[in-house]
Amino acid sequence: MKVKKIIIFFIAIGLLACNGNAGKISDHWFGSYNIGMVYGEPDEESPQGDYIGYGIEIDKDSCTFSGAGFQTYFEYLCKVQENKNELHLLYLELIDGFDLSGRSPLDTIATLIKDGRRYYIKSSIIADKNWEYRKKLPLNKKLKKRGD
Repeated sequence: MKVKKIIIFFIAIGLLACNGNAGKISDHWFGSYNIGMVYGEPDEESPQGDYIGYGIEIDKDSCTFSGAGFQTYFEYLCKVQENKNELHLLYLELIDGFDLSGRSPLDTIATLIKDGRRYYIKSSIIADKNWEYRKKLPLNKKLKKRGD
């Protein structure tokens, strides 16, 4: 099992060295995305409920996916793969924070979906307000030019 993890690690490093994201995706994906979720009922400690904010940064050289808030703090480096109106975010490594899930390199952690001018996310990490995962949730997007 340890040998398999070492092999997967070197594959991920090879993908980083090859600059896997450059020129491989359509320009419309470049930018900053965010979504905030409130879980639970308001109480004295959390008057607004328990909040977790998620962010995705995609540019010509890299992709990061992060989360911060109630019992959550992580930043992942990702590889991206485009398939028509979907962009798959594949886990490469934990940059900062905590990851208790034991992800393997190249696991799909989220899929961005373009529907007209709107963007959505489906993720095994982001739950909707009913604690259901892999639901299509709307994203906010800040545009970025390809060279930025």
